[in-house]
Amino acid sequence: MSDKEKEEDYLDFDEIKTIRNALNNYREHSEIRDWLLEKYPANREFFYDTEKAFEDLPVASRHTLRKALIDYTKRKPSAKELANVEALLPDLECKEHVIRTTRVILSDMCENKGTELKPMFDASKTSEPFEFDFEYCAACDVRQYKGQLTPYALDVNFLEDMAEQGSYHVIPEIKISMEHNEFEKTVKEIKDALNIE
Repeated sequence: MSDKEKEEDYLDFDEIKTIRNALNNYREHSEIRDWLLEKYPANREFFYDTEKAFEDLPVASRHTLRKALIDYTKRKPSAKELANVEALLPDLECKEHVIRTTRVILSDMCENKGTELKPMFDASKTSEPFEFDFEYCAACDVRQYKGQLTPYALDVNFLEDMAEQGSYHVIPEIKISMEHNEFEKTVKEIKDALNIE
């Protein structure tokens, strides 16, 4: 094994600092985040503990670290840290996708024309329930519909929340009732993102 190949098995000190900065700014899944912060200590003396740093990460931890790094780029870190994130993300991509499918059933609760205390629903605008199977990888950003990659799904908060939950638990079905306006807006966003006619 050449020296170059050997070096590629290690994270350098700057990359560890970037990982720690990203995780320190990431508030989700605190138990996994805290475990990862221990795994990548801040001291230079621990440099060699990072050999093959990502290979032993469980799926949930790998996903959390990847999401933390992507989230960190939105905080406008320095150019050097952005370069570190770019170098780190390919190492966190799935070698094999863990595809999960969740059956989504959205129901229209009609329009509430009353008050919270005395609701009066206008059922004339009620739409048929909207059902579809959403496929996503539990370990990375792959989102699919009918086996086709759908990158626009990443822009829909409803789908991302579902994929986030499904990254840690198998969720075969989600049923949600929404008021008419929210139902229409959510269905439109999902249809546009997944290219559903």
